[in-house]
Amino acid sequence: MRYSRSVLARWKTDGVLFPIRVLDPDEAASFRALLEETQRRAGPRRRYDACHLYFRWAWDLAMHPRVVDGVESILGPDIIIHSARVMVKFAHDPGYVSWHQDGTYTGLNSSPTLTAWIALTDSTPQNGCVRVVAGSHHKPPLEHVRTDGRPDVMNRGEIEVADFDRERIVDVVLRPGEMSMHDSNIIHGSEPNRSDGPRIGFNVSYATPAVERAHTAVVIARGRNAYPRFEVMHTPPTADLDASIAAMRNDGAL
Repeated sequence: MRYSRSVLARWKTDGVLFPIRVLDPDEAASFRALLEETQRRAGPRRRYDACHLYFRWAWDLAMHPRVVDGVESILGPDIIIHSARVMVKFAHDPGYVSWHQDGTYTGLNSSPTLTAWIALTDSTPQNGCVRVVAGSHHKPPLEHVRTDGRPDVMNRGEIEVADFDRERIVDVVLRPGEMSMHDSNIIHGSEPNRSDGPRIGFNVSYATPAVERAHTAVVIARGRNAYPRFEVMHTPPTADLDASIAAMRNDGAL
């Protein structure tokens, strides 16, 4: 996959590209079934962080050639998986994601990075799709204000950007198996799920060798091993779900 100059120009201007078809319907259904089986055994959760380091299905999705092809078109040939997470909004879930920039609290704004968001269900305004402020990645990192106590699904409580151009908000509407990519500095968030079904997304932060830090082991998605300062996970996790869940619990990640 190589994007045209017009598509790359849109990326540079808006900081977001969608929809990008990366999974066929059967693949999308298979990954969703594996996630739902994980939830059945581990207990339902809104999010599974660092899931690619524990679950083979999550590793396979983060490393999917069509996903990484799209990332390579933006970041170039040397790519790591910096972090990954599943985010689930259950039917009529009040949980939302406050307006924020990824790079502000992960260090991802230290180098070219992006987040790929892969839909395993429909993702619409009704069920709380991602919303971005197009073009907001051109500004330097903005001040984020912590206001805890509301049903925000961010790990650190609500870290919210209050001042931005709301006329530039775009709903990132996706079908199962479609992907969006957004710059790590773009302002984005999402509303609660007001529908009768779940909204399930798998999102992966990809980076280049220039990234300054990582909180967990990184995975080389493509290219050279240029990360001597990081722990690198070279081997996929087991496909045994029960063993993966036990390992995640043992590490305090579940």
